Amino acid sequence: MDVGHDTHKAANFYCIPLQDFTPEEGRYDVIWIQWCIGQLTDDDFISFFNRAKVGLKPDGFFVLKENIAKNGFVLDKEDNSVTRSDAYFRELFNKCGLYIHSIKNQKELPEELFAVRMYALVTSQPKVTKNGKRGRPKNSPRIIRS
Repeated sequence: MDVGHDTHKAANFYCIPLQDFTPEEGRYDVIWIQWCIGQLTDDDFISFFNRAKVGLKPDGFFVLKENIAKNGFVLDKEDNSVTRSDAYFRELFNKCGLYIHSIKNQKELPEELFAVRMYALVTSQPKVTKNGKRGRPKNSPRIIRS
């Protein structure tokens, strides 16, 4: 298959607040959200993911990379952002109808910084096979090694 050099380049850029963005229906294999969801209230978080789900192709998924509080949440009074805990994120994912496919922690960060976690999220509950392992959709998140 001949794949042109422009096939994997960004085609659209949107300069609108995340809480107002709705992606084109069925366009994306992956929607990556990194260090910006902390600017949204819980209601805007849920609303965003519910709107953004329509932008995923079948078997598409979200990647959310964010700072993680140890418990509950931490409000930054300078920029009005919120750093949520893992349990808090899981509660919000549940409210959005999202399922955790996999989680990866950022390594080698200074101890004085928040932990950083990446969540691969899918819109349908992963199927469990006879051997108790989760089935993997065709566009499933994978580790890429060079």
